[in-house]
Amino acid sequence: MAITLRCLTGEDEAAFAEGAACGMPVLALVAELAARAAARDGAAAGEPASLTLGEVQDAALRLRAASIEGPLQVGFSCTACGERLDVPLDPGGLVSGGATVSDRAQACEIEGIAFSFRLATVADVLAAAAAGAASGLALLERCVTATDASGTSIALHALPEQVLDRAAAELLARDPRAETVLSCTCPSCGAGLEAVLDPAQFLAAELAARSSSLSVEVLAIAARTGWTEQAILAMPRHRRLGYATALGAA
Repeated sequence: MAITLRCLTGEDEAAFAEGAACGMPVLALVAELAARAAARDGAAAGEPASLTLGEVQDAALRLRAASIEGPLQVGFSCTACGERLDVPLDPGGLVSGGATVSDRAQACEIEGIAFSFRLATVADVLAAAAAGAASGLALLERCVTATDASGTSIALHALPEQVLDRAAAELLARDPRAETVLSCTCPSCGAGLEAVLDPAQFLAAELAARSSSLSVEVLAIAARTGWTEQAILAMPRHRRLGYATALGAA
């Protein structure tokens, strides 16, 4: 994302909590946060639904680094020996250094079939999710087109499963930040392990865990200082928590 994301404010957190209470999917919630936090000097990130998966996941890491102190505590079990691993990760160290799109061509050939791709957006994923068990195919149908040697369009549902699997892998490869894979070695048995990290889910869970504290913090600060709710909610999260901690409300 080209625009630097600012620290979240109480207004952002309140909007997140309201959206979560209405049942908004996590991907949509984090995309909305990214759009809010990217608004800067008259510039904005654009419509949240138009952000790609990679942009949302990258934004989740940036927002986490800017707004919440401490590492991400990632826990998973070794698939070889069952040992529980708890790995602290620096979210700032996981963000991409630039573009979130790979330099792969947006077209390729798989088993004689020509495929063209566009990156999946939040809107695509949410629409595909409505298809339930067929969501994978529904997402491909929104983002991928296929033609034969003569240039005639081919319906994706008519293609062999192994071809669709390769097309899905190609689609993912073009948006590398859409999936963050962690690699490590089990300290107990030495097995090489991989785990997929979902930054959007992590950020949403951390914000949800403290959402009920926001009103308490605002009331405590307002009672002591006389500042308005609007002024307190407009503060960067770190500043508000600093005041609340000093008052014993955080």
